[in-house]
Amino acid sequence: MSLAKKLNIKEGMKIRVLGKPRDVDLDDVTTTASAKEGVLVFVKTLAEVDSKCAPLVEAAKQDRIAWVAYPKAGQLDTDLNRDILWKHLKHQGIEGVRQVALDSVWSVMRFRPGSGETPRAKAVPKSPPAKKGANKPSSIDAYIAAAPEDVQAILGKVRKTIRKVLPKAHEKISYGMPALMLDERNAVYFAAWKHHIGLYPVYRSDDPIEKELAPYRDAKDTLKFPLNAPIPYALIERVVAFLQKRRAQAAK
Repeated sequence: MSLAKKLNIKEGMKIRVLGKPRDVDLDDVTTTASAKEGVLVFVKTLAEVDSKCAPLVEAAKQDRIAWVAYPKAGQLDTDLNRDILWKHLKHQGIEGVRQVALDSVWSVMRFRPGSGETPRAKAVPKSPPAKKGANKPSSIDAYIAAAPEDVQAILGKVRKTIRKVLPKAHEKISYGMPALMLDERNAVYFAAWKHHIGLYPVYRSDDPIEKELAPYRDAKDTLKFPLNAPIPYALIERVVAFLQKRRAQAAK
């Protein structure tokens, strides 16, 4: 059986591969710089799971192809095994659902949304509701215009706040939500829901900012700002600056 079939990668699909060792042959798997259809991440240690797997967690929560490759027992001085990897990523809201051997050194485990997680790729903001007969918004301007009038101002200010930190960010609609790109692959998303404004992915960290984020924490990577309370725009600005700094450090 080909590797693509082992990984449930259908003909024509392309996946983003991170951390692949030079001596690993991916056979018939077609790769791309985009994570649109799926992600395969290679990790050797538990520390690398935390530093490399943010795109994997995002893909798994969207129920896209999401595989983690890790060394088999006794290989490459790893401190990982199936149970450690599964339990560690479960805390980030995803669960291992299948494991196969990639080769004599590497195993791979597929992850999907954990219990109670709604695949984000299938989640369309409940507020603002789409106008009858209207197409899905193709730009952030259109997204904001489709929101209730009282929410439009909030969305506009959230957008402006993010752009203070990312003045040159490319804007687009991704997974039905406004996205401002941190770099060519990673974005900050915001969205209007029925009772709150969502901001993600904002993964938990050991940074002191977590104390301020605690009242707004929902899922492991989600902040919810209630619409019936003042929106903390200054905190949002600091969060985006923190995310940009963390991305820059990870890229070194």
